[in-house]
Amino acid sequence: IESIQFSADRQKWCQQKTEHAPLLMGADASTLKRLKGWQMGWPNEFKLKVGRNTVSQDVEAVNQIL
Repeated sequence: IESIQFSADRQKWCQQKTEHAPLLMGADASTLKRLKGWQMGWPNEFKLKVGRNTVSQDVEAVNQIL
């Protein structure tokens, strides 16, 4: 999505201010435990890497995190 935004309106895209988005590596037990014990201020967004597993596994990971 960011690539499309960049191509469509590069100048506006480059001026966006985003806060730090923590990276989640899948929805395994350690990631889910990390989320449950989150001590810092809850961010508005997280980054989640997808595409390494099947689509159904990625969908399940997103659902578990949500």
